[in-house]
Amino acid sequence: MHAIDKFRKTCSPGFILSDLPSEIETQVCNSFEEHPVKGAKAYYLRTVLHDWPDKQAVEILSRLREAMGPGSLLLIHEKAMPETNIPWMAAIGDMTMMTAFFSGGANQ
Repeated sequence: MHAIDKFRKTCSPGFILSDLPSEIETQVCNSFEEHPVKGAKAYYLRTVLHDWPDKQAVEILSRLREAMGPGSLLLIHEKAMPETNIPWMAAIGDMTMMTAFFSGGANQ
């Protein structure tokens, strides 16, 4: 949350985090439905897209695009993994996520 606190101080007023409840002013939403906040100054996704197959990731981005105004920014904070020569520790984290959540989680 440190990065979001820093970002919020830079961009306030008008910064709303659309995610699960936290210490920041939140707007809970379903990423696959119409976004409730229209024309915000910025939309921030932190480690969201990597959890979804391409089709669902495109749908999430499309819903945000529908909500954005002409001056809105989309800020994406993700881990980028190379297709080959992945660092060992990063690969373990990726495999843990896949095995822990893929069988019955959000990726179905």
